[in-house]
Amino acid sequence: MTTDTTDTTGTVPPAEAAAPTGADALKQQLVESLMGVIGAPDDLDTARRADDVLRTLDTQLARQPTAA
Repeated sequence: MTTDTTDTTGTVPPAEAAAPTGADALKQQLVESLMGVIGAPDDLDTARRADDVLRTLDTQLARQPTAA
């Protein structure tokens, strides 16, 4: 037996949607990391991972030209 996976809603499947930029992906990752810190405030590994994401995002955003 097979399952019909035809999308009749007219929405774009996630695989075909526009991919987020590096900064956008890092922002999303930062949000998820911070939610992890909120859920486990005493977990040092979780805090370090969030810090790493924040520093990576900060470095990437510092390299981008600013709008005048």
